[in-house]
Amino acid sequence: MSICIIFNPAARGGRAHQWARFLKEQHPQAALKPTESAHGGQQAAAEAAREGFEVIVAAGGDGTVHEVINGLGEASDSQDRVRLGVLPMGTMNVFARELGIPLRLEEAWGVILAGYERGLDLLSVQYRAGAHPACRRFIQMAGAGLDARATEKVTWPLKKRLGWLAYLWTACSAMAEEHPVIRIEGPEIQTKGQLVLIGNGRFYGGSLVAFPAARNDDGWLDLLVLPKVSWMAVLFLSAQLLCRKQGALRGVQSLRATHFTLSSAQRVPLELDGEAVGELPAAFSLAPHRLRVLAPQPRESRS
Repeated sequence: MSICIIFNPAARGGRAHQWARFLKEQHPQAALKPTESAHGGQQAAAEAAREGFEVIVAAGGDGTVHEVINGLGEASDSQDRVRLGVLPMGTMNVFARELGIPLRLEEAWGVILAGYERGLDLLSVQYRAGAHPACRRFIQMAGAGLDARATEKVTWPLKKRLGWLAYLWTACSAMAEEHPVIRIEGPEIQTKGQLVLIGNGRFYGGSLVAFPAARNDDGWLDLLVLPKVSWMAVLFLSAQLLCRKQGALRGVQSLRATHFTLSSAQRVPLELDGEAVGELPAAFSLAPHRLRVLAPQPRESRS
C-alpha cells in the first residue's frame, strides 16, 4: 500500500523529524510531508489525496488529525479511496486513545501496517469564523463556552511549557469572564445552558470518560450541557469526570442527537478537536461510517 506521512515537526518536543526518518527506513516507499505552517496539515493531506496515496498518516496530536481529515475532504473521492492512519505524537492524543491505538510509536506503526480498517462517523459543523461562514469536519470532540474559551486562550509557548496543564491554567482565567446562555435546538433536543460539550466517543480532554455510552460508529453525537457555569458547578463536574468510569453525571444534562444547532445572543467561542476555530452559531451533522481509519483489530474478531 502507498503511504504518505504528514507530521508536525514540533511534535514530541521537536523529535518528530527523527521519528519520520525512522519510519522512512521501515517503509522506504513512504512519502514524508512536514507541516510547515498553520493549516499545513490540511494542505498536505489534500495534496497527498490528489496524488493518489492509499493511506495518509497523521503523525502528531489531535490537531494534526483534525487538519488531515479536513484536507481529505478537499479531494472529491478521498472518502471512498483513502484510509487514515494515526501516529500519536501530541499532548493529549484523545482520538488515538479512543481507538486503542498504542501511544508507543513503533506499536502504532504496526497497527497501520496490519491494515485493519474501521468505518467511523464523520462529523461536520457550519459555524462563523470572524465575519464569514465556515465549515469544517471534526472527529472526536467539540465544545462551546468555557472549554472553547480556555482553548482559545492557550498559546503555543504556554502549551509547550505546561503540557495539558496549560488548558487548566487558561480555564481558570476564563472562569472570571462572562458566560452567555447557549441555546441547543434540534429534532431530538431543545434546551439551553452555559457550557456544551459534544463527543463522538467516550473520551474528552485526554483519558477523561465524559460520554461512557458513546461510540464513534453508532450514528449519534453525545452532548453534556451544564446549565450554569460557576466555580462550584465546574469543580463538581471535574471531580465526577476524574473519579467515575460509568454512570450518569449529576448536575448536567446528558443528551443524544443526530444533528442540532447551537446559538447565543452574545459571542460564544467554538472548539473542534481541541482547536479554537470560531464562534456560534453552529450547525452540527454527521455522516455514518464515512471515515475509513486504520485501527487495532477488536479482540473478539482476532483469530
